[in-house]
Amino acid sequence: PAPRVLGVLDQLGLWGNLGVSLLGFTGAAVVLQPGGPGTPHLSLVAALLATVVGTLLGAAAIAASAIPGAQTGAPAMVLLRGLLGSRVSYIPTVLNIVQMVGWGTFELVTIATAAETVLPAVPQWGYVAAGGVITTVLSLYPLGAVRMLRRYVTVAVVIALAYLFFQLLTHPLPPMTVGTWSGFSVGVDTTVAVAVSWVPMAADYARHSRSSSAAFTGAFLGYGLTQIACYALGLLALVTVAVDGDHIFAAFVAVPLGGLAFAVLAVREMDQSFANVYSATVSTQNLRPRWDRRLISVTVGVMITLLALAVNIYGY
Repeated sequence: PAPRVLGVLDQLGLWGNLGVSLLGFTGAAVVLQPGGPGTPHLSLVAALLATVVGTLLGAAAIAASAIPGAQTGAPAMVLLRGLLGSRVSYIPTVLNIVQMVGWGTFELVTIATAAETVLPAVPQWGYVAAGGVITTVLSLYPLGAVRMLRRYVTVAVVIALAYLFFQLLTHPLPPMTVGTWSGFSVGVDTTVAVAVSWVPMAADYARHSRSSSAAFTGAFLGYGLTQIACYALGLLALVTVAVDGDHIFAAFVAVPLGGLAFAVLAVREMDQSFANVYSATVSTQNLRPRWDRRLISVTVGVMITLLALAVNIYGY
């Protein structure tokens, strides 16, 4: 049976950290210019509203998916046995493992890219290797990792976000209503898509929740509020100091002490890769329940590290 030790604050800390992503900063460029570079951009009001609407829809899906995990104590892919039968549940399980390995690889490269922006003296492969090791260690102690996020990392992340908001708001903003509403639905879709990518993982953590209400509240409020803040910060950077979406990391580093604040967010990104490895692990146990979870975590951690070192991320 899954230990039921995570309260609402633990769930808020976990999902609040997962809602803050470096991907959100670059994703804000898609919300602002749904047609791509060189096309008309949404007004700031339209882009912010698209972010709020899309995030609330996606966060509601995550929170709803967390409830069965809290009620049964079963991971997401094991829950599918009741819907599809044991053998048919292997199909979405394999697909989810592939997705988790893919996202884990992408996150390690993203972490390394962000870290190299702050401290370019270290080669990118060094950051990838370090991120892979830390990610794997966190996956070996998942409940301890969640509690660490709640107690320590969340506070640092809130301070870093607040500081970056303050610095960017010292720059003049363009008129809030200048721009188009054409492409508003694409902006909504963009934020929905990022949020619902967590749906196949929600029960993996909610199963350790003390109650269904704690799991739902933590996922909905924790993830919803922080993804909105993350995208809003990205939009703010794009309309004030960033040249374009490809250089948004450099825009954060360019503000006074921005490198320190951005370094906090880059290190915090390892909660994303940790979540990917842990969910790949418990998904694998739907296929082979007797396999040792720790050995699976180490195997997946090594796999995503090697992939992150080997692949060209743009082609990937």
